[in-house]
Amino acid sequence: SSELSIATGNLRDAAQALKQLFPKGEFVDSDEQLEAEARAVQCHFLYLEDRLTLQHLEQAIRRIDHLGYRRQERDVWNIAGRWHHDAGRPAEAETAFSRAIEMAHAVGLRDIDSELRRGLALIALGNIEEANAIASAAAAASGHHDVFAPLYQALGDRKLAEEHVLTGYRLYWADGPPFADHWRLEACREVLES
Repeated sequence: SSELSIATGNLRDAAQALKQLFPKGEFVDSDEQLEAEARAVQCHFLYLEDRLTLQHLEQAIRRIDHLGYRRQERDVWNIAGRWHHDAGRPAEAETAFSRAIEMAHAVGLRDIDSELRRGLALIALGNIEEANAIASAAAAASGHHDVFAPLYQALGDRKLAEEHVLTGYRLYWADGPPFADHWRLEACREVLES
């Protein structure tokens, strides 16, 4: 699957799979759930390739919303938040992550990844107190070490950041390539190197 290829860092295989689903830039299958998933994966792929645009995001969100697949729409809002954050637009990132969180809460779920990333956006906006509250509220959640680590680092807690990096490395390495979670390992590595 293209999402597995993305997770393991195999963008060439992901590109091939997406090319089959979008041969001339338009989705070709009549399966609406597959289309929603493919559009979310396409946004993730374009984000990782640094080719994502606001137009891609808006089109994907509109289409997935029209199809009624909320989880995939929430995934795209998370990607939008990452994209805005990476581009130095923390207010837009905070808004996108808030939308993903709101969608999760609407169905009785939590979106820990978006919550933690929202914390990073809030730090960039100077709202350290709320970011600290987010980290505390999410502390009992398992996983997400790739986001906990930079959040704790940004909050100045080097010890907790390092604990999450080390735990994350063990978890995301799995059985090593090609089974490792490439992008989460990279996020942990970036915290170690800074």
